[in-house]
Amino acid sequence: MRIVVVAFAALLAIGAMPARAEVTASSPSAFVSEGRAEIAADPGAAWAALIQVENWWAGAHTYSGAAANLSLEPSAGGCWCERWSDNSVEHGRVVMAG
Repeated sequence: MRIVVVAFAALLAIGAMPARAEVTASSPSAFVSEGRAEIAADPGAAWAALIQVENWWAGAHTYSGAAANLSLEPSAGGCWCERWSDNSVEHGRVVMAG
């Protein structure tokens, strides 16, 4: 089971400070990466930017080569998925959203 900690992704979405993260747990099939930072942004605006993963994730780090093929369902159990042509992959799963 893959776990995505969206706090680290918020750093990438805002881009206002250096991104640092720590792997807090790992196994042969999964890892947990945790990052924390305070950002000077309206929480609603930060959340809106964060859930538009296709706008801040690098296309070079996708299977299809295009970030436009990414989506993130912003609710518990939601899929961080990539879909293109007849292909799809689950990159992660949302474990908590508020």
